[in-house]
Amino acid sequence: MGPLHMHFTNRWVREQIFLVGTVHISKQSSRMVTDVIASVKPDVVMVELCAARRDKVLAMARGHSETVLDSLLRSVGLSKEGASRFVGAGLITSLDSYLRGNEMLAAIQAAESLRAQVLLGDQDASRTVQRLREAAGQISPVELMRLVSESARPANKTKHTHIHPR
Repeated sequence: MGPLHMHFTNRWVREQIFLVGTVHISKQSSRMVTDVIASVKPDVVMVELCAARRDKVLAMARGHSETVLDSLLRSVGLSKEGASRFVGAGLITSLDSYLRGNEMLAAIQAAESLRAQVLLGDQDASRTVQRLREAAGQISPVELMRLVSESARPANKTKHTHIHPR
């Protein structure tokens, strides 16, 4: 299994819990999620999505929906090309991958292939967006892209190791 997972055993109900940490913009995370689910063969897979976001992730995967990034940029009057001029194409590509929920899609597909239950474990996305809008106030699209650019850059590169809880 990959470097960012933990395994617990619930002593009261004798259930095993596998927690997989992911990086939304990492292709390795999608592979790791798929590998862990395939090797563990769980009865239930929880993903950090609400029903609306799950539906959006599945629709985007089928090509039936505008991407979240396209929708977000359109709402502030920018295109991917315009946003790329402000923050760089690499960041826009990474942000697009993050917003698509690639590792969430991989988890859903892997769970469904095993006929495991998919459990949704996040609050409704509309509430999150509402709170974000309230917090953002009157930030201009250019300032928003600058803030996203700064927050998406890694502070430093660290080596991840296996985590073995006691």
